[in-house]
Amino acid sequence: MRPSWTLPAAAAAMALLVAGNPALAASNRAWVSGHGVDQAGCGAPTAPCRSLQYAHDHVAASGGEIDILDPAGYGAVTITKSISIVNDGVGTAGLQASTGNAITINAGPGDSVYLRGLNLDGLLLSATNGVLFSTGGSLTVVDCVARHFSGSGIFIEPTSGDVHVLIADTITADNGGDGIASEPIGASGTVTGVIERVISTNNDGGIGIFGGEAGVANTFTVSDSTASTNAAFGLVVEASQDTRSSVNVDSSHFDNNGFPNITTTAGLLATKNITVRISGSTFDANSTFGIVNTTDAPGGVFSTDDNHIDGNASGKVSGHSLGVDGPS
Repeated sequence: MRPSWTLPAAAAAMALLVAGNPALAASNRAWVSGHGVDQAGCGAPTAPCRSLQYAHDHVAASGGEIDILDPAGYGAVTITKSISIVNDGVGTAGLQASTGNAITINAGPGDSVYLRGLNLDGLLLSATNGVLFSTGGSLTVVDCVARHFSGSGIFIEPTSGDVHVLIADTITADNGGDGIASEPIGASGTVTGVIERVISTNNDGGIGIFGGEAGVANTFTVSDSTASTNAAFGLVVEASQDTRSSVNVDSSHFDNNGFPNITTTAGLLATKNITVRISGSTFDANSTFGIVNTTDAPGGVFSTDDNHIDGNASGKVSGHSLGVDGPS
């Protein structure tokens, strides 16, 4: 006798199960809106979700995209997979946090995270970081704002692996820590980063690129960027135990940094085993020196002849003199 549970019936039942289960119906694209509702089946443009976290957890597949439909506050989010979160010019897409971080990234070693057009706010230093990158393969931040955090606007703190970072066309301001900081805490891997067309202002420090443990290298390029009117330094770079670390600085401005009562400040502070090459940049009107160079050999600060270092309260350069880095 033919069983009553036929193949067509089984297929139909399975289709209904998938349709009713958001975890099984993961999509390559999900939408959120200030008028949306976090519920099973949300995520289409006509029925958007309300929060980024719900869309991340229940709708968007790994490698997918969450798109923002209209101006609203979308809450903090913890990212655990490859994802893009995109505001493509609809207005302010706010991510406010009163504790912790606005965005926490605990993704897998090969995962890529892409953030565009987001306004992160720590509610007058109540929250810690705008973006905290702990694990993942790469991070791209474009056209974002991170303000009012007690820690950093963007903090790259990988625990392991080789990490690639791009931060572009972004503002970090009014933070209690650094506007942007990279400080790997793992015992292996590298952080390779590009910071371009970034403004970092009125933070404790502008941009900080700090060395990790032995075996970890920071390699960064900073270009067409401004780190000015920060309480301490405009740019600080150091490599605590690894001479492979290097930073190239081009066409950037590190001016008017430091308060008169802060002694560890400068337009650029370079220390320990780091190699820094600067070209076409200004280090003017800082409260102590334009550049403080206490690097250890074989590192050093190397300058082309088109940099401008003037009007600093204590002079142009403190510590070691700058090396000459002419056209190659």
